[in-house]
Amino acid sequence: MPGLEMKVSKHKLGIDLGTSTSIVSVFINGKSRVLKINGKERMPSVVSFIDKNTRLVGEEAKGRALLDPTNTITSIKRHMGEDGYKVSILGETYTPEQISAEILSKLVDAAYNQKDFEPDGSLCDVVICVPANFTDNAKVATKKAAEIAGLNVLRLLEEPVAAAIMYGFDSNRDQNVLVYDLGGGTFDVCVLKVQTKKDKDSTNYDKYKILAKEGIAQLGGDDFDRRIMEIINEDFKAKNNGIDLLDMEKDQGISKKKMKAAQQSLKETAERAKIELSSKNSTTILVPNIIQTGSGESLHLDMEITRDEFEQAISDLIDKTGETVKLALNNAKLTMDDIDKVILVGGSSLVPLVKTKIKEIFGVEPFSDFNPITIVSEGAAIFAASWDALSPDPIINIVTHNLGIMTEGMAFSRIIEKGVEIPKGGSVIEEKEYKTQRDNQTEVVIYIYQSSEDISFVNEKDDEGKEKAVCIGEFRLNNIPPSPKGTEKIIVKFEVNDENIVKVTATAVSTGSEEEVILNVVKG
Repeated sequence: MPGLEMKVSKHKLGIDLGTSTSIVSVFINGKSRVLKINGKERMPSVVSFIDKNTRLVGEEAKGRALLDPTNTITSIKRHMGEDGYKVSILGETYTPEQISAEILSKLVDAAYNQKDFEPDGSLCDVVICVPANFTDNAKVATKKAAEIAGLNVLRLLEEPVAAAIMYGFDSNRDQNVLVYDLGGGTFDVCVLKVQTKKDKDSTNYDKYKILAKEGIAQLGGDDFDRRIMEIINEDFKAKNNGIDLLDMEKDQGISKKKMKAAQQSLKETAERAKIELSSKNSTTILVPNIIQTGSGESLHLDMEITRDEFEQAISDLIDKTGETVKLALNNAKLTMDDIDKVILVGGSSLVPLVKTKIKEIFGVEPFSDFNPITIVSEGAAIFAASWDALSPDPIINIVTHNLGIMTEGMAFSRIIEKGVEIPKGGSVIEEKEYKTQRDNQTEVVIYIYQSSEDISFVNEKDDEGKEKAVCIGEFRLNNIPPSPKGTEKIIVKFEVNDENIVKVTATAVSTGSEEEVILNVVKG
């Protein structure tokens, strides 16, 4: 007898799939509500494998990080869309999509177990939030994770936009909003125009026009933790004959397993210190028996860190976010005085130095009436609940990256410029003409790149040695007539529509031979 299919719930979930913590919300009885997981509003984005068939997710997994750091995965979001990246656990390999699917499944399972929320069907329709500076590869990976978890993604919604939706809900006035989103692993800034409109029956609804988006792909609370870890480690080294808890390569007479456990303990200690230093001027670091030497001597952490020390250690990171804010304003063609509200988003925005930097830039305190930790998930829940009635789509988007191809000498030839507005129901279309690079060339491979910065070459790196450009696809154009170098012309056309579908077409002019590739079918 065939099984019965469970009906689909009318409720749609908003999910903030974060680097360090994740949150799930629903819109019910006229307001957004965070659904608790084991009594808490947020869940650690951690997966721990007991064996090949048994794994823990969330708080339980984080608790195992000290006992079994080798088989416990944290901050997987930082690797979403990273070509070829896999983690090896108990003889098996897993992609970031597979690990993220475990986190998503746990969030949805928690939604079924609320005391006073009745799903009345299968909770499969979701809006998942992603950083504004996520690459197309990372977006595709996020959607793949949701599919593995059995979810139907209505839209991938950018985190700053979700926050603006939560802020603008029932605001009843037009305003320019800057969202400063500092999470566990990424930093985004988004400048939006929130416009209150009326439809034919005089019902108010909001439109969100994105004016500019900027971000730093790997900057957040994890980096703050690392700086505190370095402070503690320097003190530890000075007191313990140079033993370095952060050096896994050097032979210090201590097993790698013990070193990994000590590093995990150090990280958790640093996280607690960061939280305490957001409300106190100093905190005591005390961890007995953090590690044993090869001779069996137990070593301890015992020191004090002041808020001043912490702020000095992260000041360059906060300065980078300030520079990014100014860049976004410049790209939006607005001044500080044009911004009506600055909204802080993400747990790391609770660090006092962040508010100090915002006040330094704008001359006013940032808006803080909402919980910066849950605002993204709650905004996504509002958007999800309105999905069936969203016509037209209330979000006017822009192209978030420079898009182009690699040409001779690894040069980057930009075809579509970052920041161009995507017309509703239409597309941004640009094309360029190229010529064959060698005699009798009968085929050409088109390598497609995107970059959030203006670059001249695809192999350019930033100050930290990271690639500025990301290859998001490639395809081959054949049947070019053999002829002298530079004779045959090839037209490369890029098209980006308002669902963020990127289509690239290459055409040999003399023959009309054409090939194309669709790089991303992810809305958001």
